[in-house]
Amino acid sequence: MKSHGEGFGDVIATADPGYLPVMPESPREIAHDVVEEVKELEQEAAEGASARTPLIVLSGVTIVVGAAVIVLLILAFSAYYLTK
Repeated sequence: MKSHGEGFGDVIATADPGYLPVMPESPREIAHDVVEEVKELEQEAAEGASARTPLIVLSGVTIVVGAAVIVLLILAFSAYYLTK
């Protein structure tokens, strides 16, 4: 296996199949990237000048409505099984 000083592709090429010897990004970095992307999409939707604005807004509404439906279904099934 090669040392850390060489390229990432070299490390993967010499690693055991199925395992990455190093983690490419930490979970904290990935979460930070996701938060930044959401903020950018929110700003883009607020401006309304982009062709992607309807899709961004529709996706947000779908997520909120879907979450509400899931919560209501959980409450309804819980009430049904508790009263049975």
